[in-house]
Amino acid sequence: MKEVILKALLDIAKRDKGNILFLLSPTSYNDYIEDREAFSAYIKGNMRESMQRLNSSDTGSSTVFKDIVSDFDAAKAETDLFDRLLRVVFTKNREELDELASKCLTLDNVSVYIL
Repeated sequence: MKEVILKALLDIAKRDKGNILFLLSPTSYNDYIEDREAFSAYIKGNMRESMQRLNSSDTGSSTVFKDIVSDFDAAKAETDLFDRLLRVVFTKNREELDELASKCLTLDNVSVYIL
């Protein structure tokens, strides 16, 4: 993952104190496995002052939206362990990104950012 994207994600995560869903554009999908690890390490290394649960996935599952909803529902029950959930979804193409974004923008108490 390019450092400029990591810095943008970090900046958003520092400003927005609630639950966050990042939807990443298809250009981020090429190195998906490495990028998941890079995101997690970068956030953990630069945001030690708060406890956030990190999760990431791609759109390979047919239940990706259901999984996202389930993750944020679980985060509500884990407030004694974590301050919030930061979730990243890597999309394979523009159609997936648009479809997922339209669904996710309806989620309550979740800020959705598309990069």
